Amino acid sequence: MDGCDTYRINRMIQDLNGDPVARERHCADPDFTYAAYGIDAEEQALLADGSIESMTRLNVHPNLQMKWVFINAKGPPRAPGPLSAYRDRLLASPAKDNR
Repeated sequence: MDGCDTYRINRMIQDLNGDPVARERHCADPDFTYAAYGIDAEEQALLADGSIESMTRLNVHPNLQMKWVFINAKGPPRAPGPLSAYRDRLLASPAKDNR
């Protein structure tokens, strides 16, 4: 994917993060959001997967990867804070050691 393609996805996530009404609509009807941003079926599948590998393949900025997890959360964050779920997900991911 080139920069133009990845900009659409990054912009979509940023917009959803900053607009509670758009976020609520996305959660109710993601197809509407995907159509508005020109997200194709392959990109939708990768976004639905939401794994670190899929998000990296889409060239989603790491900060926006975290926001995407929060946008698609199915319930309230677990204690002790909102980053716990993201941290747990990162630790559970089968990602390769990139050191």
